[in-house]
Amino acid sequence: MPPERVTAAASRNTRSSTWRATGLIVVSASGFGAIPILTTIATRSGGSLLNILSWRYLVGTVLLALLAGTTASLRAPLRRLAPVFVFAGGAQALIAFVSLSALAYLPAASLSFLFYTYPAWVAVLATVRGTERLTGPRAAALGLALAGIWVMVGGPRVGSLP
Repeated sequence: MPPERVTAAASRNTRSSTWRATGLIVVSASGFGAIPILTTIATRSGGSLLNILSWRYLVGTVLLALLAGTTASLRAPLRRLAPVFVFAGGAQALIAFVSLSALAYLPAASLSFLFYTYPAWVAVLATVRGTERLTGPRAAALGLALAGIWVMVGGPRVGSLP
């Protein structure tokens, strides 16, 4: 095959992959942002947070198992998988429970906004721990993100937006 054809085919595949990845990110972000809103609806309908999260994880486990099929990671020995399930899954479930418990004190929109601030906090912690270097563009992006949090949430003596 001539090099031009290979390059054109690779370019089409790259564009297709980029659009697919972008679409999956949009779907993921939309689902992630809907969690506090759907949890509010479910709790107002009489569900307890623990039951709501239990059903969420049960349905998610079944769907992920179906999507994963018979991958090598599912055939790994249980003694290797158990710590991952306990620590990663347990930690995520605890974070979700604590975060969604805040719905008793915050509107769902505010909690959704706070969910999306985690990249800024990860950047701050990585810089403090010395695992990531804070470059000029990263510092500017982090400053804008933290300023946005300040504007939305308000300072201790300033108050928040209505």
